[in-house]
Amino acid sequence: MNVIAICAHPDDIEINCAGTLLKHVAQGDKVVMVSVSDGGTTNYEREIVRSSETAVSEAKKAALIIGAKLYVLNYKALDIPYNHEIISELESLITKHDIDIVYTHWHSHTNQDHRRVSRSVLAAARCVNRVLMWEEGIPHSLCFSGFNPQLYVDVTEHMDKKIEAIRAHESQVEKYAEDIVDAITARARYRGYQMRVRYAECFEVSKLTNEGFSEKRL
Repeated sequence: MNVIAICAHPDDIEINCAGTLLKHVAQGDKVVMVSVSDGGTTNYEREIVRSSETAVSEAKKAALIIGAKLYVLNYKALDIPYNHEIISELESLITKHDIDIVYTHWHSHTNQDHRRVSRSVLAAARCVNRVLMWEEGIPHSLCFSGFNPQLYVDVTEHMDKKIEAIRAHESQVEKYAEDIVDAITARARYRGYQMRVRYAECFEVSKLTNEGFSEKRL
């Protein structure tokens, strides 16, 4: 199975679905991670919050931990567009890697970059039979509506490595302190409790067919 996870910024994937990607890797699937922006950001006073170099370097370390191939596209954080150019670029990557399953942002998060990437991915992946949107909310919890978990993945065996991949983003852990790691772990424990396992990640379904879906697969 060929898998792609597409996010707006370095660390979005690790926070929300690294456990699932690690499970894919463990069962021999090929995994591609795409960050649409290089993650470089400034505040309202134009002071650097996180440099592009730092964000990309941390993303490379995290991808190595997960065992995925990483692409970082040339769009600017906080100003990611929703247009034909980005849709075509993402569709090209999906076609190039013969993707079977797509993971991306939930469409109703208040972060404008997340929403635009979600819409772009849903358009670019229109011919893919399995498209799933991960649960948002960490570190920012505001959403336009309630997330509707429809598919749960047991990530118990991969939780330690998920946290390791998150910690590879040292600048973000420093920014949010240990609270972010605690929150991610607590959410995974809560979702795990719902499906009677230790830790889980969950997704809202955009499209899901059982074509080529083995019981031994994710």
